[in-house]
Amino acid sequence: MHIKEVFDIITWVIMMNYCIYGSESYEIKNKIDEIVQKVLRPEERDSISHYDASQKGFNINEVLEDAQTLSFLTATKIIIIHNSIFLTGQMTLNESDIKSLIQYLENPNPSAILIFHGNFEAMDSRKKLVKTLQKNVRIIICNRKTSQEFASYVNQQCKRMNLDISKDAIQELIARQDGSMENFHNTLDKLSLYRERIEKSDIERLVSRPLEEDIFILVNAVVNRNLKKAMSAAEDLLSNNKNDQMMFISILAKQFRFLFQVKLLSKRGMNENRIAQILSANPYRVQKSLDSIYRVSLEQIEENLLHLAKLDQKIKQGKMDKKIGFELFLIEATR
Repeated sequence: MHIKEVFDIITWVIMMNYCIYGSESYEIKNKIDEIVQKVLRPEERDSISHYDASQKGFNINEVLEDAQTLSFLTATKIIIIHNSIFLTGQMTLNESDIKSLIQYLENPNPSAILIFHGNFEAMDSRKKLVKTLQKNVRIIICNRKTSQEFASYVNQQCKRMNLDISKDAIQELIARQDGSMENFHNTLDKLSLYRERIEKSDIERLVSRPLEEDIFILVNAVVNRNLKKAMSAAEDLLSNNKNDQMMFISILAKQFRFLFQVKLLSKRGMNENRIAQILSANPYRVQKSLDSIYRVSLEQIEENLLHLAKLDQKIKQGKMDKKIGFELFLIEATR
């Protein structure tokens, strides 16, 4: 047996409790499923205990009492604590509950597995509870992939599924994803049932672009001062979505504010992952934004934000028609 495999088995035996967190819910679910499948037979999985730490009536002592009670149904008991936000700065437990949980983590029941999990980017490492957790449980971080990692993953999964898909179809498939693993796998399942050979035209017909991708296309056209493309992108947005110009003015303003923050942090020498961490943003979105602002200045972004703010005010005051105003903004912004 390989040394790493031996180490993994030892780790599995010693560290029977887990903390699984990050921004990628699909991966978190997969990791929990892997643990469950290793421990319980299919017919035993109804015995899993579930607690939700985000609920008002959540009581950690009920969890600990459950963990310390012998199971009559299975040799090992699994207890899942969903939305474990008390490990972050969003929520805290009272001192008595913290003390009880720390004591348990330092001397856990070997026949019970606690799985703490949540969709948050980081735990609050200043907390004594978190420090104890880090020493006594196995930590698994499941954050969203960067755009490069995601593109590589898409290629790997298409090969794994034995999809006969053209190179330009894969590129179009990647372009139409929002970086969500769950959305991608749902799309992949649909494509696998379609037909043997998949071309770019099939992707264009079967896979809709996410709203965020359409917004990126419009923003790119604006910052590159391409009026024709900006008008075309705006028409696509309005025809493919139920929202009107006012909603897109708001979305554009939000996106330009985000671009400003990304550009500012980038100028300070921060990389994609660090920017994503500071802004609590999806790395995929940060990478797309960095691609958008390569040749645009902070002043240009600020100018667009100011135009959008004035336009929003004029429309709300009844001084400007929203359709005409939106088109005028695109004309002025791309001059």
